[in-house]
Amino acid sequence: MFDNPNVFLKLFAILVVVALFIYRIQLFSLWKKKKDYRKEAKLNEYLAQNNSNSMNEPIVDHKRREIVPPILHLLKVTKSESNIFLYFSNQGGSIYNIEVKSSETHKASIEPTNKILNKTSGCLRFDTDTPLDRNICFELFYSDDYNPKSMRRYKYFFSDKKIEEIS
Repeated sequence: MFDNPNVFLKLFAILVVVALFIYRIQLFSLWKKKKDYRKEAKLNEYLAQNNSNSMNEPIVDHKRREIVPPILHLLKVTKSESNIFLYFSNQGGSIYNIEVKSSETHKASIEPTNKILNKTSGCLRFDTDTPLDRNICFELFYSDDYNPKSMRRYKYFFSDKKIEEIS
């Protein structure tokens, strides 16, 4: 069988190639295991670092802002015998689709009705049959960024010339 040295060299070369192939497969599997071990070690290290007291604190959603109602700051009052105009600035949260109602006056309206953003102005108009020399309570119906329908009660103080929210 080994009378011809070429057959022996070919057989030896094939065995060397097979041995190198097996060695490469083993090296690859060791490298893959080592890589997986490094990933697991990094994950465990990350979890150990971030499992401190700061992770035990409650999670706060910083994207959600606190709900701020509209805060009406009176700018100017104009009145006549049958109506009164209250010009105001909104110092609170933005409001949309606004309606105003008052049981103390014949008619109540607000401008603009579509939206009053933070730090923008508007005008309340109250129409009556008699001259207004008293405080006016009114309800503001609106939607905001969080509620489709909200309502707040306000009172215009005639003597102090200011608008305050009442409960």
